Amino acid sequence: MRSPNSSVKSPNSTRDGKKDEEDVDPKVLEDVPAWLRSLRLHKYTPNFEGMHWKDMVMMDEAALEAKGVAALGARRKMMKTFEIVRKKMGVDTPAGAAASA
Repeated sequence: MRSPNSSVKSPNSTRDGKKDEEDVDPKVLEDVPAWLRSLRLHKYTPNFEGMHWKDMVMMDEAALEAKGVAALGARRKMMKTFEIVRKKMGVDTPAGAAASA
């Protein structure tokens, strides 16, 4: 029997109501500011001005820190997202990236 508080979730949402992080939209990737906004990392938009998403997803943690992403949580979120995007979009993993994960 279902409880009255249970609800049906859409396929693109998780238990806490956030959009599935593994749902990669190629159109959003082309618009880096919109992509960062969708990740709630829009404060870093100026740090990546002029960069293409394919270059961004090849960055490692040290490169993100050098770009001004000082917060560890933000770097971890970006690294996780970059890995997901590389897998979904068929981009080769940079050398040494697997060891740092």
